[in-house]
Amino acid sequence: MSNPSLYDYPLIYDRVRTPDQDTFDAIFNLICDYLGRKPYSVMDPACGPATWMAPFAQKGIMVAGNDIDPNMIKAAREKCGDRVLELIEGDMCDLRFAKGPFDVTFELAGTCGMLPGEEKFLSFLKSSIKHTADNGLMLLTVFFQEISEYDQFPWLVGEWGPFAVPPQGNAWLRYEVLSTLPESSIDRVRRVVHTSGVEECQVPLIDEYDMFSWKEERFWDAMAGFKELEFLTAFRYDEPVGIELCGKGRLSGETTVVFRKKAV
Repeated sequence: MSNPSLYDYPLIYDRVRTPDQDTFDAIFNLICDYLGRKPYSVMDPACGPATWMAPFAQKGIMVAGNDIDPNMIKAAREKCGDRVLELIEGDMCDLRFAKGPFDVTFELAGTCGMLPGEEKFLSFLKSSIKHTADNGLMLLTVFFQEISEYDQFPWLVGEWGPFAVPPQGNAWLRYEVLSTLPESSIDRVRRVVHTSGVEECQVPLIDEYDMFSWKEERFWDAMAGFKELEFLTAFRYDEPVGIELCGKGRLSGETTVVFRKKAV
């Protein structure tokens, strides 16, 4: 019998994947600086249980989200309450929002990297652009190839925790790379969540999936086909350190790129 997935437990997912307040504040301030004001609406194309949307909702901003799992949509609705503009169940590469377009589109959880290759990513990008307002912002967390190679497997990416899980439990999160295929830019990743004191979850939650990484030069070649996108900046965030800005030519690992959608 296989282990259950973190995606089967929206509450635990929310606790281990929601950003800390300092990281969110830094990203929110960056958004306001580039937008020139507080956004009126934001959209997450792979929202999960509103891990990134809820902090915006708490600031009175209207939120819209899409997810493939109806249980995640239900959890997101409960968290965001009357700040929900629209929540839909569907494919992030074929968004079907009836409302919008939105001031800010963001995919900050790294789900972009789980799309199988360039073609699927570009389909996602086209769909997201369609639902982003002119002069609005797009923040996309993308994985770029590291300069150094892994020297052993499994290779530990990082461990975090404990995260409090109501009413009296805790959870710990671990990521590791199991193997790599450099010729196809694919890493096999394992995510493990251990819990303690969580009655409904007595076994580890284990997910294995392929993660696609871009060569930076190839990424910019692909972006050149989107004339409506203006690159503004990029950053990496490492809780609780905060965000570190970086520019073209210095993108590696998990990096968030920021674009403005120009009116064309």
